[in-house]
Amino acid sequence: MPLPANSPLYAVADDIVNAAKGPDPLEAVRTVLGDYTNRFHASGTLAHEEDDDEVLLHAGPNLTIYHITLSPGLQYPPHNHLMDALIGIYKGSETNFIYPVAGSELDVPERQDIAAPAVVHMASNTVHAVANTGSARSGALHVYLGDLTRTHRQLWSPESNQAEPFDNDRYLAGARGVAGGEIGRDQRTGRNRVTLVTLANPLSAPILAHDPTRRAGAATNQQGRCTMTAHQNGTGEQGSRLAMKTPPVVSPDAWEAARQQLLVKEKTVTRARDALAAERRRMPWVAVEKSYTFEGPDGKVSLLDLFEGRRQLVVYRAFFEPGVFGWPDHACRGCSLGADQVGNLAHLNARDTTLAYASRAPQADIARLKARMDWKMPWYTITDSFDADFGVDEWHGHNVFIRDGDRVFRTYFINNRGDEAMGTVWSYLDLTPLGRQEVWEDSPEGYPQTPTYKWWNWHDNYGAEAVPDKKWVEISDAGEAAFRNRTE
Repeated sequence: MPLPANSPLYAVADDIVNAAKGPDPLEAVRTVLGDYTNRFHASGTLAHEEDDDEVLLHAGPNLTIYHITLSPGLQYPPHNHLMDALIGIYKGSETNFIYPVAGSELDVPERQDIAAPAVVHMASNTVHAVANTGSARSGALHVYLGDLTRTHRQLWSPESNQAEPFDNDRYLAGARGVAGGEIGRDQRTGRNRVTLVTLANPLSAPILAHDPTRRAGAATNQQGRCTMTAHQNGTGEQGSRLAMKTPPVVSPDAWEAARQQLLVKEKTVTRARDALAAERRRMPWVAVEKSYTFEGPDGKVSLLDLFEGRRQLVVYRAFFEPGVFGWPDHACRGCSLGADQVGNLAHLNARDTTLAYASRAPQADIARLKARMDWKMPWYTITDSFDADFGVDEWHGHNVFIRDGDRVFRTYFINNRGDEAMGTVWSYLDLTPLGRQEVWEDSPEGYPQTPTYKWWNWHDNYGAEAVPDKKWVEISDAGEAAFRNRTE
């Protein structure tokens, strides 16, 4: 939720940032924070009264500022900050449990009940759990003398009492009733979200309550966010429009802090995708005992012929035939969109893998369609029960096969939304039983693997270059080394 133009939190952030630039940032920030803590306490209200519990006011290399309110009756898991922290409690009270650390486990904590107004200093090695033992929401300003959003810190699991890498989702999910019972899901997920400060006038500099030279512009956009409109009818005419509730407009530092938070989840998804592909490579196979016949550009071919001599085969069932919308000029719109995504197949072929399309249209119509749409993939005509036998007689889908000599095995199948991601070299290889065939992959023993990146080539150069180019090996090795040094 954006801050209104007259929010005093703008001035808080500005004054604390300026104070931290001095020779003794800890004491300078303590003084400014104490002043605002007393002022906000005298007002008797929360400086920001939305349901969001955490408002990120500033994030930079040397300073992080939050406004935090805590729901009554909740306690959060023990955690550290690995930097000095100043907490200005201006409304209600907070209870801190300060934990001695014994090895990687926590010892019995010391309880500190702190009523507003108060400023608390926590040293960089402090491990604490915070709770609101009162009956009303508390309000506090939290200032960290470092970049809390990028620091690799820890939290301690209530179940195991062991340190884990800090993760905001796990931290919020670990909230419990002060009596010790875990809080309900709705209460846990409905609060304690992180909100980034929104400028009341996103097209100008931040409007600070203590800067009279900027107050005149505050009324230009009291909604605190950009308002965009979208045409309803798609004709380009003015008229009926829908207002878009766009995300907040924030400072570059706040944007980068938000990106870093999301990047953790992005990397989790990437690793999960790799793990899923590794499971596919361990899927059981089923032998294809039945013979199937297709029509190709040069006549009848078998399923084995579709491999084109390679070891792996991916067959996509595209709907192009009488009765399909668009016939005879076009294939199904969804299948056509997917075909437009298919990249140059030379890279896929270089990993001993063939992609083929199959439909029930005659070859003459398929050739005409491919020429019109500039599609290059092999495309065959189904002449028997192949589509029904492999689950693609009524809906699109990708079937994956591998061969051992003349024996063919079905190894995987996707359809529905699984087809949306297909089209890149990696999307196809990750479906196959052999995978990308690079040394970093988790594959069963004996599976073919080559050094990462080294097989990459220009799509018109695979045939001319039997082994990796020495210069390319040097370049890719140097790039890998530089990347590892940057992330370590």
